[in-house]
Amino acid sequence: MTERRPKRALMIAGAVISVALTGVFLHGRTSGAGMGTRPYTPTSDDVVVEQRGRPSRDAAASQRAALRQALAERPADDTLATQLARLEIEEARRRSDPRHLGYAQAALQPWWHTQAPPVGVLVLRATIRQSRHEFQAARADLDQAVHRAPDNAQAWLTRSTVLSVLGLYEGARVSCEPLRRLTSILVAEVCFAAVDGVTGSAQSAATRLNDALAKASPDDDRGWALSVLADLDAVRGHPADAETHLRAALAANADDSYSRGALADLLLDTGRYGEAISVVDGREQNDGLLLRMAIAEHAAGSPKSGEHASELASRFQASRVRGDQLHGREEARFELMVRGNPPRALELARANWATQHEPADARILLEAAAAVGSSEAAGPVLQWLAETHNEDGRLALLAGKLRQSARSAR
Repeated sequence: MTERRPKRALMIAGAVISVALTGVFLHGRTSGAGMGTRPYTPTSDDVVVEQRGRPSRDAAASQRAALRQALAERPADDTLATQLARLEIEEARRRSDPRHLGYAQAALQPWWHTQAPPVGVLVLRATIRQSRHEFQAARADLDQAVHRAPDNAQAWLTRSTVLSVLGLYEGARVSCEPLRRLTSILVAEVCFAAVDGVTGSAQSAATRLNDALAKASPDDDRGWALSVLADLDAVRGHPADAETHLRAALAANADDSYSRGALADLLLDTGRYGEAISVVDGREQNDGLLLRMAIAEHAAGSPKSGEHASELASRFQASRVRGDQLHGREEARFELMVRGNPPRALELARANWATQHEPADARILLEAAAAVGSSEAAGPVLQWLAETHNEDGRLALLAGKLRQSARSAR
Protein backbone atom coordinates (compact mmCIF):
# COMPACT_ATOMS: atom_id res chain seq x y z
CA MET A 1 0.00 0.00 0.00
CA THR A 2 2.23 2.70 -1.23
CA GLU A 3 1.98 6.40 -1.41
CA ARG A 4 0.97 7.07 -4.87
CA ARG A 5 1.28 10.29 -6.57
CA PRO A 6 -1.24 11.84 -5.39
CA LYS A 7 -0.23 9.59 -3.98
CA ARG A 8 1.34 8.37 -7.15
CA ALA A 9 1.78 9.92 -10.34
CA LEU A 10 1.22 13.21 -10.81
CA MET A 11 4.21 14.76 -12.27
CA ILE A 12 6.22 14.16 -15.28
CA ALA A 13 9.32 16.19 -14.72
CA GLY A 14 9.83 19.31 -16.74
CA ALA A 15 12.84 21.60 -16.60
CA VAL A 16 14.54 20.75 -13.37
CA ILE A 17 12.32 18.18 -11.79
CA SER A 18 11.89 14.48 -12.07
CA VAL A 19 9.08 13.10 -9.95
CA ALA A 20 7.70 9.69 -10.75
CA LEU A 21 4.08 9.31 -11.74
CA THR A 22 2.12 10.48 -7.18
CA GLY A 23 4.37 13.07 -9.59
CA VAL A 24 3.65 15.37 -12.47
CA PHE A 25 6.39 16.82 -14.73
CA LEU A 26 7.52 15.57 -18.13
CA HIS A 27 11.12 14.66 -17.48
CA GLY A 28 13.63 16.49 -19.62
CA ARG A 29 11.07 17.44 -22.24
CA THR A 30 9.53 20.76 -21.27
CA SER A 31 10.95 23.87 -19.70
CA GLY A 32 9.41 27.18 -18.70
CA ALA A 33 8.95 28.10 -22.33
CA GLY A 34 7.56 24.69 -23.12
CA MET A 35 4.94 25.15 -20.44
CA GLY A 36 3.43 28.03 -22.33
CA THR A 37 5.49 30.94 -20.98
CA ARG A 38 8.04 33.25 -22.50
CA PRO A 39 11.81 32.80 -22.12
CA TYR A 40 13.32 34.46 -19.07
CA THR A 41 16.61 36.36 -19.14
CA PRO A 42 18.28 36.60 -15.70
CA THR A 43 18.93 40.14 -14.49
CA SER A 44 22.30 39.17 -13.00
CA ASP A 45 24.84 36.37 -13.06
CA ASP A 46 23.80 35.40 -9.53
CA VAL A 47 20.34 34.16 -10.51
CA VAL A 48 20.26 30.37 -10.97
CA VAL A 49 17.53 29.48 -13.45
CA GLU A 50 18.24 25.80 -13.98
CA GLN A 51 20.76 23.15 -13.02
CA ARG A 52 21.38 20.20 -15.26
CA GLY A 53 21.54 16.76 -13.74
CA ARG A 54 20.21 16.13 -10.23
CA PRO A 55 21.23 19.00 -7.95
CA SER A 56 22.25 18.34 -4.37
CA ARG A 57 19.71 19.24 -1.72
CA ASP A 58 21.74 22.29 -0.68
CA ALA A 59 21.99 23.37 -4.31
CA ALA A 60 18.24 22.85 -4.79
CA ALA A 61 17.52 25.00 -1.73
CA SER A 62 19.85 27.70 -3.05
CA GLN A 63 18.15 27.53 -6.41
CA ARG A 64 14.73 28.03 -4.85
CA ALA A 65 16.04 30.93 -2.79
CA ALA A 66 17.53 32.63 -5.87
CA LEU A 67 14.30 32.23 -7.80
CA ARG A 68 12.31 33.50 -4.82
CA GLN A 69 14.47 36.61 -4.71
CA ALA A 70 14.11 37.18 -8.44
CA LEU A 71 10.35 36.67 -8.22
CA ALA A 72 10.10 39.22 -5.40
CA GLU A 73 11.52 41.75 -7.83
CA ARG A 74 9.27 40.63 -10.69
CA PRO A 75 6.16 39.09 -9.06
CA ALA A 76 4.16 39.11 -12.32
CA ASP A 77 6.77 37.08 -14.22
CA ASP A 78 4.98 33.82 -14.91
CA THR A 79 8.18 32.12 -16.12
CA LEU A 80 9.92 32.71 -12.81
CA ALA A 81 6.77 31.77 -10.92
CA THR A 82 6.35 28.43 -12.70
CA GLN A 83 10.04 27.57 -12.30
CA LEU A 84 9.87 28.19 -8.56
CA ALA A 85 6.53 26.41 -8.18
CA ARG A 86 7.91 23.30 -9.90
CA LEU A 87 10.85 23.18 -7.52
CA GLU A 88 8.63 23.64 -4.48
CA ILE A 89 6.29 20.86 -5.65
CA GLU A 90 9.26 18.53 -6.08
CA GLU A 91 10.43 19.35 -2.58
CA ALA A 92 6.93 18.70 -1.22
CA ARG A 93 6.97 15.28 -2.89
CA ARG A 94 10.47 14.40 -1.76
CA ARG A 95 9.95 15.45 1.86
CA SER A 96 6.23 14.62 2.12
CA ASP A 97 5.94 18.16 3.44
CA PRO A 98 2.77 20.06 2.41
CA ARG A 99 4.29 23.37 3.46
CA HIS A 100 6.17 23.40 0.17
CA LEU A 101 2.84 23.16 -1.65
CA GLY A 102 1.99 26.40 0.12
CA TYR A 103 5.24 27.93 -1.10
CA ALA A 104 4.39 26.79 -4.62
CA GLN A 105 0.96 28.38 -4.33
CA ALA A 106 2.56 31.58 -3.09
CA ALA A 107 4.71 31.69 -6.22
CA LEU A 108 1.55 31.44 -8.32
CA GLN A 109 -0.52 33.78 -6.15
CA PRO A 110 -1.05 36.52 -8.77
CA TRP A 111 -2.94 33.96 -10.88
CA TRP A 112 -4.38 31.68 -8.17
CA HIS A 113 -7.94 32.99 -8.44
CA THR A 114 -7.72 33.88 -12.12
CA GLN A 115 -10.17 32.06 -14.34
CA ALA A 116 -7.82 31.74 -17.33
CA PRO A 117 -4.17 32.09 -16.25
CA PRO A 118 -1.26 31.15 -18.53
CA VAL A 119 -1.40 27.46 -19.36
CA GLY A 120 1.82 26.70 -17.50
CA VAL A 121 0.37 28.27 -14.37
CA LEU A 122 -2.90 26.43 -14.93
CA VAL A 123 -1.20 23.03 -15.02
CA LEU A 124 0.84 23.75 -11.91
CA ARG A 125 -2.23 25.04 -10.09
CA ALA A 126 -3.92 21.75 -10.94
CA THR A 127 -0.90 19.86 -9.65
CA ILE A 128 -1.06 21.65 -6.31
CA ARG A 129 -4.80 21.13 -6.08
CA GLN A 130 -4.57 17.41 -6.78
CA SER A 131 -1.75 17.11 -4.24
CA ARG A 132 -4.19 18.53 -1.69
CA HIS A 133 -6.86 16.09 -2.86
CA GLU A 134 -8.92 18.86 -4.47
CA PHE A 135 -9.44 16.57 -7.42
CA GLN A 136 -12.49 18.16 -8.98
CA ALA A 137 -10.86 21.59 -9.00
CA ALA A 138 -7.72 20.06 -10.47
CA ARG A 139 -9.77 18.33 -13.13
CA ALA A 140 -11.43 21.60 -14.11
CA ASP A 141 -8.04 23.28 -14.51
CA LEU A 142 -6.74 20.41 -16.61
CA ASP A 143 -9.82 20.29 -18.81
CA GLN A 144 -9.23 23.95 -19.58
CA ALA A 145 -5.50 23.38 -20.13
CA VAL A 146 -5.91 20.61 -22.71
CA HIS A 147 -8.62 22.61 -24.48
CA ARG A 148 -6.40 25.67 -24.76
CA ALA A 149 -3.13 23.82 -25.37
CA PRO A 150 -3.84 20.38 -26.85
CA ASP A 151 -0.11 19.79 -27.36
CA ASN A 152 0.72 20.21 -23.68
CA ALA A 153 1.87 16.72 -22.70
CA GLN A 154 2.12 17.62 -19.04
CA ALA A 155 -1.54 18.55 -18.91
CA TRP A 156 -2.63 15.32 -20.56
CA LEU A 157 -0.60 13.10 -18.25
CA THR A 158 -1.70 14.91 -15.11
CA ARG A 159 -5.30 14.75 -16.30
CA SER A 160 -4.98 10.99 -16.80
CA THR A 161 -3.74 10.59 -13.26
CA VAL A 162 -6.46 12.74 -11.71
CA LEU A 163 -9.19 10.91 -13.62
CA SER A 164 -7.74 7.57 -12.50
CA VAL A 165 -7.81 8.66 -8.88
CA LEU A 166 -11.48 9.60 -9.35
CA GLY A 167 -12.16 6.17 -10.84
CA LEU A 168 -12.89 7.58 -14.32
CA TYR A 169 -10.69 5.12 -16.17
CA GLU A 170 -11.98 5.53 -19.69
CA GLY A 171 -11.29 9.25 -19.55
CA ALA A 172 -7.89 8.53 -18.05
CA ARG A 173 -7.04 6.20 -20.93
CA VAL A 174 -8.24 8.73 -23.51
CA SER A 175 -5.92 11.29 -21.90
CA CYS A 176 -2.96 9.00 -22.54
CA GLU A 177 -3.57 8.91 -26.29
CA PRO A 178 -2.04 12.33 -27.17
CA LEU A 179 1.16 11.28 -25.43
CA ARG A 180 1.89 8.88 -28.27
CA ARG A 181 2.64 11.85 -30.53
CA LEU A 182 3.81 14.34 -27.91
CA THR A 183 6.30 12.30 -25.89
CA SER A 184 8.44 9.19 -26.05
CA ILE A 185 6.81 5.81 -26.39
CA LEU A 186 8.01 5.01 -22.86
CA VAL A 187 6.10 7.93 -21.32
CA ALA A 188 2.97 6.99 -23.26
CA GLU A 189 3.17 3.33 -22.25
CA VAL A 190 3.68 4.23 -18.59
CA CYS A 191 0.54 6.34 -18.77
CA PHE A 192 -1.48 3.49 -20.28
CA ALA A 193 0.05 0.93 -17.91
CA ALA A 194 -1.01 2.93 -14.86
CA VAL A 195 -4.63 2.69 -16.04
CA ASP A 196 -4.56 -0.83 -17.47
CA GLY A 197 -2.94 -2.27 -14.36
CA VAL A 198 -6.02 -1.31 -12.35
CA THR A 199 -8.64 -2.33 -14.89
CA GLY A 200 -7.94 -5.94 -15.73
CA SER A 201 -5.18 -5.67 -18.34
CA ALA A 202 -2.05 -5.93 -16.22
CA GLN A 203 -0.41 -8.64 -18.32
CA SER A 204 -0.69 -6.85 -21.65
CA ALA A 205 0.38 -3.60 -19.97
CA ALA A 206 3.49 -5.28 -18.56
CA THR A 207 4.36 -6.72 -21.97
CA ARG A 208 4.08 -3.34 -23.68
CA LEU A 209 5.98 -1.57 -20.94
CA ASN A 210 8.81 -4.11 -21.04
CA ASP A 211 9.05 -3.61 -24.81
CA ALA A 212 9.12 0.17 -24.38
CA LEU A 213 11.84 -0.08 -21.75
CA ALA A 214 13.94 -2.22 -24.09
CA LYS A 215 13.68 0.47 -26.76
CA ALA A 216 13.95 3.49 -24.45
CA SER A 217 16.55 6.16 -25.05
CA PRO A 218 19.06 7.17 -22.35
CA ASP A 219 17.05 10.37 -21.82
CA ASP A 220 13.89 8.54 -20.81
CA ASP A 221 12.98 8.29 -17.12
CA ARG A 222 13.57 4.58 -16.68
CA GLY A 223 13.22 4.73 -12.90
CA TRP A 224 9.66 5.97 -13.19
CA ALA A 225 8.82 3.25 -15.71
CA LEU A 226 10.45 0.56 -13.55
CA SER A 227 8.33 1.56 -10.56
CA VAL A 228 5.16 1.23 -12.65
CA LEU A 229 6.37 -2.13 -13.96
CA ALA A 230 6.89 -3.21 -10.34
CA ASP A 231 3.25 -2.33 -9.64
CA LEU A 232 2.21 -4.57 -12.51
CA ASP A 233 4.43 -7.37 -11.18
CA ALA A 234 2.75 -7.12 -7.78
CA VAL A 235 -0.73 -7.14 -9.31
CA ARG A 236 0.16 -10.29 -11.27
CA GLY A 237 1.56 -12.05 -8.19
CA HIS A 238 5.28 -11.78 -9.03
CA PRO A 239 6.79 -10.23 -5.87
CA ALA A 240 10.38 -11.22 -6.71
CA ASP A 241 10.17 -9.39 -10.03
CA ALA A 242 8.59 -6.41 -8.30
CA GLU A 243 11.46 -6.27 -5.83
CA THR A 244 14.02 -6.44 -8.63
CA HIS A 245 12.37 -3.59 -10.51
CA LEU A 246 11.97 -1.43 -7.40
CA ARG A 247 15.61 -1.85 -6.47
CA ALA A 248 16.56 -0.92 -10.03
CA ALA A 249 14.34 2.18 -9.80
CA LEU A 250 16.09 3.19 -6.57
CA ALA A 251 19.47 2.60 -8.16
CA ALA A 252 18.42 5.11 -10.81
CA ASN A 253 17.12 7.60 -8.22
CA ALA A 254 17.73 7.04 -4.53
CA ASP A 255 15.36 9.93 -3.70
CA ASP A 256 12.36 8.24 -5.33
CA SER A 257 10.14 8.06 -2.24
CA TYR A 258 7.39 6.18 -4.07
CA SER A 259 9.67 3.29 -5.05
CA ARG A 260 11.25 3.27 -1.60
CA GLY A 261 7.85 3.07 0.06
CA ALA A 262 6.71 0.39 -2.37
CA LEU A 263 9.80 -1.71 -1.64
CA ALA A 264 9.28 -1.30 2.10
CA ASP A 265 5.67 -2.43 1.69
CA LEU A 266 6.73 -5.49 -0.27
CA LEU A 267 9.17 -6.40 2.49
CA LEU A 268 6.51 -5.83 5.14
CA ASP A 269 4.12 -8.11 3.27
CA THR A 270 6.70 -10.90 3.36
CA GLY A 271 7.66 -10.43 7.01
CA ARG A 272 11.12 -9.04 6.27
CA TYR A 273 10.84 -6.32 8.88
CA GLY A 274 14.54 -5.71 9.42
CA GLU A 275 15.05 -5.18 5.70
CA ALA A 276 12.05 -2.83 5.56
CA ILE A 277 13.57 -0.76 8.35
CA SER A 278 16.89 -0.60 6.50
CA VAL A 279 15.17 0.60 3.31
CA VAL A 280 13.62 3.62 5.03
CA ASP A 281 16.24 4.27 7.71
CA GLY A 282 17.50 7.85 7.66
CA ARG A 283 14.54 9.11 5.60
CA GLU A 284 12.02 9.51 8.38
CA GLN A 285 11.40 13.14 7.48
CA ASN A 286 9.05 11.73 4.84
CA ASP A 287 5.75 10.90 6.55
CA GLY A 288 5.05 7.91 4.32
CA LEU A 289 8.47 6.39 4.99
CA LEU A 290 8.19 7.05 8.72
CA LEU A 291 4.90 5.13 8.59
CA ARG A 292 6.69 2.11 7.11
CA MET A 293 9.34 2.42 9.80
CA ALA A 294 6.72 2.47 12.55
CA ILE A 295 4.85 -0.53 11.09
CA ALA A 296 8.04 -2.57 10.71
CA GLU A 297 9.28 -1.72 14.21
CA HIS A 298 5.91 -2.55 15.75
CA ALA A 299 5.76 -5.88 13.93
CA ALA A 300 9.34 -6.72 14.92
CA GLY A 301 8.90 -5.64 18.53
CA SER A 302 11.61 -3.00 18.25
CA PRO A 303 12.25 -0.82 21.33
CA LYS A 304 12.14 2.23 19.03
CA SER A 305 8.57 1.48 17.99
CA GLY A 306 6.99 3.77 20.56
CA GLU A 307 9.24 6.72 19.69
CA HIS A 308 8.46 6.63 15.98
CA ALA A 309 4.77 5.92 16.54
CA SER A 310 4.56 8.97 18.81
CA GLU A 311 6.28 11.15 16.21
CA LEU A 312 3.93 9.94 13.49
CA ALA A 313 0.86 10.58 15.65
CA SER A 314 2.11 14.13 16.23
CA ARG A 315 2.49 14.68 12.50
CA PHE A 316 -1.02 13.45 11.79
CA GLN A 317 -2.38 15.75 14.49
CA ALA A 318 -0.45 18.71 13.05
CA SER A 319 -1.87 17.90 9.62
CA ARG A 320 -5.42 18.02 10.98
CA VAL A 321 -4.73 21.33 12.73
CA ARG A 322 -3.55 22.78 9.41
CA GLY A 323 -6.71 21.51 7.77
CA ASP A 324 -4.83 19.15 5.44
CA GLN A 325 -6.71 16.14 4.06
CA LEU A 326 -3.61 14.40 2.76
CA HIS A 327 -3.01 11.44 5.03
CA GLY A 328 -6.27 9.52 5.31
CA ARG A 329 -4.82 6.34 3.86
CA GLU A 330 -1.62 6.57 5.89
CA GLU A 331 -3.38 7.36 9.16
CA ALA A 332 -5.77 4.45 8.60
CA ARG A 333 -2.80 2.13 8.19
CA PHE A 334 -1.23 3.59 11.33
CA GLU A 335 -4.38 3.03 13.39
CA LEU A 336 -4.77 -0.53 12.14
CA MET A 337 -1.19 -1.79 12.06
CA VAL A 338 0.51 0.19 14.83
CA ARG A 339 -2.15 1.30 17.28
CA GLY A 340 -4.39 -1.71 16.80
CA ASN A 341 -7.56 0.37 16.53
CA PRO A 342 -9.64 -1.21 13.72
CA PRO A 343 -12.79 0.93 14.22
CA ARG A 344 -10.82 4.16 13.88
CA ALA A 345 -8.89 2.71 10.94
CA LEU A 346 -12.16 1.82 9.22
CA GLU A 347 -13.55 5.30 9.81
CA LEU A 348 -10.48 6.88 8.23
CA ALA A 349 -10.35 4.38 5.37
CA ARG A 350 -13.98 4.97 4.46
CA ALA A 351 -13.52 8.75 4.46
CA ASN A 352 -10.41 8.32 2.31
CA TRP A 353 -12.26 6.10 -0.17
CA ALA A 354 -14.89 8.80 -0.60
CA THR A 355 -12.10 11.03 -1.94
CA GLN A 356 -9.90 8.75 -4.01
CA HIS A 357 -10.03 5.28 -5.54
CA GLU A 358 -6.61 3.67 -5.86
CA PRO A 359 -5.61 0.07 -5.13
CA ALA A 360 -3.87 1.09 -1.90
CA ASP A 361 -7.03 2.88 -0.79
CA ALA A 362 -9.03 -0.25 -1.56
CA ARG A 363 -6.64 -2.45 0.37
CA ILE A 364 -6.69 -0.51 3.64
CA LEU A 365 -10.48 -0.34 3.54
CA LEU A 366 -10.71 -4.10 2.97
CA GLU A 367 -8.21 -4.78 5.76
CA ALA A 368 -9.96 -2.50 8.22
CA ALA A 369 -13.37 -3.93 7.34
CA ALA A 370 -12.04 -7.44 7.83
CA ALA A 371 -10.54 -6.45 11.18
CA VAL A 372 -13.95 -5.32 12.47
CA GLY A 373 -15.77 -8.15 10.69
CA SER A 374 -17.93 -5.94 8.47
CA SER A 375 -18.27 -6.94 4.84
CA GLU A 376 -20.93 -4.24 4.50
CA ALA A 377 -18.38 -1.53 5.27
CA ALA A 378 -16.27 -2.81 2.38
CA GLY A 379 -19.20 -2.77 -0.03
CA PRO A 380 -17.99 0.19 -2.12
CA VAL A 381 -14.61 -1.46 -2.66
CA LEU A 382 -16.15 -4.83 -3.50
CA GLN A 383 -18.29 -3.09 -6.10
CA TRP A 384 -15.24 -1.24 -7.47
CA LEU A 385 -13.32 -4.51 -7.80
CA ALA A 386 -16.15 -6.06 -9.78
CA GLU A 387 -16.65 -3.06 -12.05
CA THR A 388 -12.96 -2.54 -12.85
CA HIS A 389 -12.13 -6.26 -13.26
CA ASN A 390 -9.14 -5.58 -11.04
CA GLU A 391 -6.71 -8.51 -11.03
CA ASP A 392 -4.72 -7.80 -7.88
CA GLY A 393 -4.52 -11.12 -6.08
CA ARG A 394 -3.94 -9.45 -2.71
CA LEU A 395 -7.20 -7.52 -3.01
CA ALA A 396 -9.02 -10.58 -4.31
CA LEU A 397 -7.89 -12.60 -1.29
CA LEU A 398 -9.11 -9.97 1.15
CA ALA A 399 -12.40 -9.59 -0.72
CA GLY A 400 -12.90 -13.34 -0.76
CA LYS A 401 -12.42 -13.60 2.98
CA LEU A 402 -14.92 -10.84 3.57
CA ARG A 403 -17.50 -12.46 1.31
CA GLN A 404 -16.98 -15.81 3.00
CA SER A 405 -17.36 -14.19 6.41
CA ALA A 406 -20.62 -12.58 5.29
CA ARG A 407 -21.97 -15.91 4.03
CA SER A 408 -21.03 -17.65 7.26
CA ALA A 409 -22.81 -15.01 9.30
CA ARG A 410 -26.13 -15.58 7.53
